[in-house]
Amino acid sequence: MKTRTWNVLLLAAALWMLGARFAVDAAPPSANAPRPAQEAFPTHHTDPTVGVRDASGRVFAVGGYRRIVSASTVADHLVLALAEPSTIVAFTRYTREHDLERHRFTGGLALERLDDLETLLAARPDLVVLHGYGDPSRIERLRDAGVPVFDLGPMTGVDALLEDARVLGALLGAPSRGERFARSFERRIRAVARDVAHPRTALYVAVVGDRLFGGTRGSSYHDVLRFAGLRDVAAARFEGWPEYTLEDVLALDPEVLVTKSDMQDTLCARPGLREARACRSGDVVALDGALLDSPGPAMLDAAEALFDAAYRGRCECGVQPALNAWRARLAFGH
Repeated sequence: MKTRTWNVLLLAAALWMLGARFAVDAAPPSANAPRPAQEAFPTHHTDPTVGVRDASGRVFAVGGYRRIVSASTVADHLVLALAEPSTIVAFTRYTREHDLERHRFTGGLALERLDDLETLLAARPDLVVLHGYGDPSRIERLRDAGVPVFDLGPMTGVDALLEDARVLGALLGAPSRGERFARSFERRIRAVARDVAHPRTALYVAVVGDRLFGGTRGSSYHDVLRFAGLRDVAAARFEGWPEYTLEDVLALDPEVLVTKSDMQDTLCARPGLREARACRSGDVVALDGALLDSPGPAMLDAAEALFDAAYRGRCECGVQPALNAWRARLAFGH
């Protein structure tokens, strides 16, 4: 029983470290894994003779794709936003069944796992779009079976998302669509807290069994905090997805602790953390993991929700940030 319990805890920790909400292959990579340069589309990338290079170095032709399969949860949102609807034949099952905007992902096949070769071949794809991480042999096995896989590479936050939108737009022969998506998203997320004069300090912490994990510089969690107008106190000492000790959390001493909604009750109840400043003041913000875990477009919703929770009645702002966000959405047609 003890062995089984330990295995369950280790599995839970691994799932969290990989962004447990991602069904196929959308987990975050190691914080130290460099994001491959996408020199793949030069300024003349719309020339169909040039092609677009993916994160693994393979060159793909520009445009002309008629049967597109999305095989990661973030790719689901990008493909839906950038591809012609009639060309999309499959999304991940996780997005179809659990995403907060699952009503938008209807029709076609639902891909359960990346190694679900039967479903992939049944879709007869001429393009599979995904975010690869971990063992590259999984993608190579698909390619060996004749599946054309375009790897967008690791997902590390806002900059990676903007780059992915531009790369995918170029690949689909719609570079202006990808550029429009990237510019709109960037302006909207920067508008969330742009009038915060004095950022509060914050720390993201997840409870997994009897261990504490974080997400800081080089991860989407860090970007959600900073675009919500908070200063990530872990960024100076840690990178990626660190494991914290109780002493680490107490030493960092943030004004705001950020966690997931199913972890809120257990975080400050832990021995020692009751004395943390945020626990004493009640400044513990718990967000739905579907928002907080996603390194995709949901980062905008997470930043807005976190801003609202962290600055309710506290923001020293020249103009109401919610009004700025509304104006940004209106200006860019969202």
